[in-house]
Amino acid sequence: MKQQTPVSLARRVWPALAVAGASAAFVSALDHPTQFATDTVSLTGAVDPNTPATLLSVPVLETTTVASVPVDPAAPAPVATVPPVPATAPPAVAAPACGAPIAGPAVNTRWGPVQVQASLTPDRVVCDVSALQTPNSHNRSVRINNYAKPILHDRVLSAGNARINGVSGATITSRGYVASLQYILDHA
Repeated sequence: MKQQTPVSLARRVWPALAVAGASAAFVSALDHPTQFATDTVSLTGAVDPNTPATLLSVPVLETTTVASVPVDPAAPAPVATVPPVPATAPPAVAAPACGAPIAGPAVNTRWGPVQVQASLTPDRVVCDVSALQTPNSHNRSVRINNYAKPILHDRVLSAGNARINGVSGATITSRGYVASLQYILDHA
């Protein structure tokens, strides 16, 4: 039986050190991306002459030297002062006037009627919407609709119209909500 030659400690540890060094450089590059220059330094097998000549390239940090100033331990610590920022209101953006709420028709669905009311701007963009009726014949319907109504409300206001994605798990209510809203938009 042939006896194996023992592998040196340096040869066993070097890959782990190389990975750790590369990981540290990568994390540092993510934390401070502007500090890295475009130059790279190649790590070579200085520990063990049998390792490959170039294992990986690591970005070189641009270093800055900071002058050391003697500190008097008896002196009070300096306090940084920040000038106050003047309180100015952001420029007012005139929002289009929202019209009077218009009630849409009650759309009959498998689980019960769905009806919305909406307010529109003069250019027919939805600026407010609320559900007047949603299915409530079962506790489960109430839970589903209590979850779905705020999501549908936010989606309609973001879109400004009835072209929205329904709420998963509340498909029937979503379809009724959109149908009632679309009627308002079509007949306003």
